[in-house]
Amino acid sequence: MPDSHTQAFELRARGYADSTISMVVPGKASVNRSVAMRPLLGALDISTEPPGATLTIDGVEQGTTPNRFDLHAQVPVEIEIRLEGYRAQRVTRVMQPRQTDKLSIVLEELPTAVVLESDPGNAAIRIDGELRGMTPRRVELPRGSHHLTLSLAGFVSVDTTVMVRAMAQTLSWPLKKEPNGFLIVQGDQPASIYVNDNLIVENVQNSGVLDLPPGNHKVHTALVSGEVKDVTVSVKSRVRTTYDYSSGAITQGQ
Repeated sequence: MPDSHTQAFELRARGYADSTISMVVPGKASVNRSVAMRPLLGALDISTEPPGATLTIDGVEQGTTPNRFDLHAQVPVEIEIRLEGYRAQRVTRVMQPRQTDKLSIVLEELPTAVVLESDPGNAAIRIDGELRGMTPRRVELPRGSHHLTLSLAGFVSVDTTVMVRAMAQTLSWPLKKEPNGFLIVQGDQPASIYVNDNLIVENVQNSGVLDLPPGNHKVHTALVSGEVKDVTVSVKSRVRTTYDYSSGAITQGQ
């Protein structure tokens, strides 16, 4: 073959062992030759806490943790780790030939969406002692147990422990009305006594025991002397409150 000669070629590619081939090159012709290069491999041990996370390597799903892979060395490898209820992790690793690398990852829990409702609404929410708004409200909480209170004037407070799991959930409570309290309006002189603009008694010195819901109540007294007195009295559940319109004193007791 005129003008042909033998030529040595050195082949290098990242992630593959260097290769040297010799071939006869004709003088004025082109030659195509396919060469299979030997990949350089490194081992990677992958573990997660908790285990069972799905592994995707360079875009291809490759099983779950814990696991071991032989990967191309000297080239970046993109690793994605996913587990329901935990934040996805993405890691880039470059393996070294004939070496074993270890990758251990503690997965971060995602907070769980929890909708808190009450009937009636507008109850103040405290979770683990922190005020978190009014019902109804969506909050995000770490999994596990949490101390919850719901409070609304005139209703019995909810004080409980809730268990938050991985899936979103809605928690609802019917609020019970607080038991009534008691009010007595009295004085040294006869008077017409009004509570919340309603006439209770006329020209007497004592209203008797009034059964009222907890909260603030307007008391108006019109004495036979012509003197008029207006005051707001707070009544508590199951508590007897006495208002003396002569002295202006308000006392409470069981």
